[in-house]
Amino acid sequence: MDSVKLQPTHKHPLTLVAGQSECKACNFHTKADHYYHCFTCKDVSYHKECITYSSEITHPYHPIHPLQICTRKFAETTENCFWCNRYMGYVFYRCSICNLNIHLFCASQPQLVLTLDPGKNHHHPLTIFPRMMHFTCNICARFGHWFPIYACVQCDLMVHRDCLGLPRVIRISCHEHRISRKLYLPPGRRLCGVCHLEVDPRYGAFLCTKSCDYAVHTLCATLENVWDGSELEDVPEDEDELQDVEPYEVIDDNLIKHFSHKHNLRFVLNLDGDKTSRCKACNLLIQFENFYTCDHCDFILHQECANFRKRRWHPLHRHPLTLKADDNMTLYSSHSARSGFYLCSMCTRFSSGFRYVCEKENCHLEVDVRCVAIPEKLNHKCHPHPLFVCLMNTRSLTCGSCRKESNIVLYCLQCPNYFMCFECATLPDKVVYKHDEHPLILCCGEEEDAKEGHYWCETCETKLDPKQWFYNCDDCGITLHIPCLLGTYPYFKPGPIMIKAARLNEEVEMIWHHPPPDVRAECYIEEIPIRFEEDLDIIANNTLTRHLCCHCDRRCQDSVAFKQEQDFYCSFDCLCNRKLYNDSVIFPKLK
Repeated sequence: MDSVKLQPTHKHPLTLVAGQSECKACNFHTKADHYYHCFTCKDVSYHKECITYSSEITHPYHPIHPLQICTRKFAETTENCFWCNRYMGYVFYRCSICNLNIHLFCASQPQLVLTLDPGKNHHHPLTIFPRMMHFTCNICARFGHWFPIYACVQCDLMVHRDCLGLPRVIRISCHEHRISRKLYLPPGRRLCGVCHLEVDPRYGAFLCTKSCDYAVHTLCATLENVWDGSELEDVPEDEDELQDVEPYEVIDDNLIKHFSHKHNLRFVLNLDGDKTSRCKACNLLIQFENFYTCDHCDFILHQECANFRKRRWHPLHRHPLTLKADDNMTLYSSHSARSGFYLCSMCTRFSSGFRYVCEKENCHLEVDVRCVAIPEKLNHKCHPHPLFVCLMNTRSLTCGSCRKESNIVLYCLQCPNYFMCFECATLPDKVVYKHDEHPLILCCGEEEDAKEGHYWCETCETKLDPKQWFYNCDDCGITLHIPCLLGTYPYFKPGPIMIKAARLNEEVEMIWHHPPPDVRAECYIEEIPIRFEEDLDIIANNTLTRHLCCHCDRRCQDSVAFKQEQDFYCSFDCLCNRKLYNDSVIFPKLK
């Protein structure tokens, strides 16, 4: 075995051995047949080529000072190579004067890219600027201490090397048209369509390829949860992308043929207020809005719900969404399973109405039509400033209304600590209450000095916190908690559903998770082996005598109850906690 001594980076002799190993110098694992190993240190190995570097070099990337070989042990330094921005390993070249470091691998490259052709990015060649300095990149508009830098002296242009590889034409979730990257913008004030902050026209940004004056910061447009990673330059647009797929065909002035129903629907101007019928799309009562109805059956849609497009984009998801009106709900990633209900990926509420789904493979997004209908800029009665869909959030935030944690929220540009969850944002402004001749109005809470105990909930007969949201009638003095009025499952319609059961040794509660930051707007559950299926019925809980829950032995108080054969259950919690077939637990499979 040959022995060498590597100076000045290693103090012990190194022995050439057969095999492969990760090199401590360059931090890479190569496929060479031999490497040098230190038997004194035991865990230190070097590639054969990594022990032959000169102790000092002059490099064209940094010609002003010589670079000396150095080890991390003796250098107080940053962790990344200034050229490729990757982790450097244990041995590297360093300029101690400029606090600049470079990989052994980067320093040894024979083809030094000092001048490059930027192609369509610019009409002049770009030359490397061999100095680390503070500057603002003309493409991404970031200001800081960067390297490598490429410059065009003729145009006073300075850019990061990595920014030259950014896409030129893309499609993002926040806009209906494609957007293209520009180095400079036409004069005028524009707000970014993602972060809603002002776009500086002196630097690069993305502009809409159509006639609308829509702009997005370069870095905002290329966020992972906004852009799907596809470069669309020279890619023809799909017909589906160009078409606005209408949900119905107009038969005459008052008659339409909606894609979700086999009969024609007649338009009705709602003057009296229908307090009994429910919209098939959103499952809310037809109370004050105009609607479409079927003369042959009980099918009915709000006028607004009838206009939901069959295909659309949503800011919180980077793929197009398709409107589904049937009862085929995705059960545990099986698109053919039938359950009759789903869990909204944005507000985490159960619903059995229409939903928007992502049809991409392994993407199990299901969104309630009410959540999809929230505009990107929302003017809500309970907040004095406009609210925007938060596209850059990576953590759970507290809703200013219900105080629940959520990472899918709306935020206020002027109130940095105010957020609103989708559940609160979609609460109806007016609700019919059977014990009041007037509609109850959503009250956004009173001032800080409001006296507690002034309000009592008519349903649960407990004190109501006036600082929280509630429903009230000023004429009659009636107040109710939001859950007491709407119920726990306000968007369930009576009818059959299917749930699946898992055989386990211990009881398991129903689990679903808010999406983690890297999987925005996708709800999922823990996988549990399926052992059997069971059919249930959701029934309206409106009889004079409320049903008795077979699990908790209490009267069912909600607007709906769950029936399994002859047994009744008041909630999913009671369904999940009851024992079935010895050691089995009922477990709704949602995804």
